[in-house]
Amino acid sequence: MSAKCEGVDREVRRNRPRSAKELAAKRKGIAKNPGTRCWRRGSHITGIKCIQQPYWANLPFVNIYRSITPDILRQLCQGVVKHLVSWIITAYGADEIDAHCCRIPPNHNIRLFLKGIMKLQCVTGKEHADMCRFILGLVIGIPLPDGVSPHPLLCAVRALLDFLYLAQYPAHTVDTLELLQDAL
Repeated sequence: MSAKCEGVDREVRRNRPRSAKELAAKRKGIAKNPGTRCWRRGSHITGIKCIQQPYWANLPFVNIYRSITPDILRQLCQGVVKHLVSWIITAYGADEIDAHCCRIPPNHNIRLFLKGIMKLQCVTGKEHADMCRFILGLVIGIPLPDGVSPHPLLCAVRALLDFLYLAQYPAHTVDTLELLQDAL
């Protein structure tokens, strides 16, 4: 084993936080000897993944970083449901919504939030989908404060839920695109 690898081993044992400049210097030193045991150990310390020859390196016209895209549909659903729930809570109040969540009768097709939806900290996509199954039925019978008609709010909730469900189709035709546009 070379002295360089022993130095890397000592650093692993110390396990102290490193500055960005120190990590950059280590990466430069590691990059000089790719493929060696020392390189693999050093790359583990600095957080470099040990891919020596990626499969896409010799493919023409390939930029692997452009081909990795975020899941836009999932982000759309998460954001829309989050806004929808916040609108409903603003209109009716958190206590009222949680009380109605607790009163939903048991059903095989929907998940019940017996402690309400306000107690949820980190809401997953599955929980958002579960909320979408009952959110319209939850707000249908609740009167708005000050005698305001809940009709516009119910129409908005229904339109957003229609849009979300239509957007999740695996493929779209001209008809489904028109339905998406009509939902909003």
